[in-house]
Amino acid sequence: MFEFIRRETRLLALRRSLKRRAPSQFSYSSTNNYYVPTLWRGDTEQSVLVDEITGCSIVGRLWVGDEFSESIRIPIEELPEWEIKITRFFGFVRKDFETTSQFISGELTFATERAWIHEKLFQSLYNATLRYRDDRIAVLKKIVELHYTRALNGVPILYEAKKRSITQLETDHFGQRIYGHPKHDQISAQFRLLIESLVSSGDLEKVGRHEFKLSAQALVTIANYAQEERRHKDNVRQNRMLFWITVAIALATAAQAYSVWQSGI
Repeated sequence: MFEFIRRETRLLALRRSLKRRAPSQFSYSSTNNYYVPTLWRGDTEQSVLVDEITGCSIVGRLWVGDEFSESIRIPIEELPEWEIKITRFFGFVRKDFETTSQFISGELTFATERAWIHEKLFQSLYNATLRYRDDRIAVLKKIVELHYTRALNGVPILYEAKKRSITQLETDHFGQRIYGHPKHDQISAQFRLLIESLVSSGDLEKVGRHEFKLSAQALVTIANYAQEERRHKDNVRQNRMLFWITVAIALATAAQAYSVWQSGI
């Protein structure tokens, strides 16, 4: 009886997810409403991307190497031996369900839709507050800071800069919500030109068509910028000081002239 319930609940979850099975490739979009159902077996460490249910079998692709590629058929009778993992993409929200019970509970309580509403509110706030400026140094500093952060995950002194795609760099700088911004196309075009300008100045290296890698020149550029900023601030401070000295001299001169005028009356 228990095996029957496990099989039927798993079958129910799979059938629901297969009604909106995700295509092999898709981009983040506000119109997304897809499911990616997979089966996982702990004793054999097999992972299967489910494509369809036909007759008495579940048809899918077995994970081999670094992709789901090898065709496989799993009898429905063996379904209790597998655990279901389902990922749902709803708008810009991704929700992972690690078990059958999590998925069914999430569907019944509209967990993904509630997460979408929450994300929608924060996306609106993000859209209203984002102020993007073509600041090369700010972008370069962020790339350097993230390089240091990633280096701490290994042996820092042995860590070398890794190539990052233009979309990874954009996400690093703006966050994932940039893809839901109404002016994303304009911002991304400006950001691409800014990254290309950093390549021209030697601060980044272009690897392939859309990938970039941090160069040691970036530290020289940031140091030179900091020095110029200090000089600028020093000049502003000196000019302000000269202004007040001039004002003080003018007031003292006026006071002395007034004193002489008073004594002559």
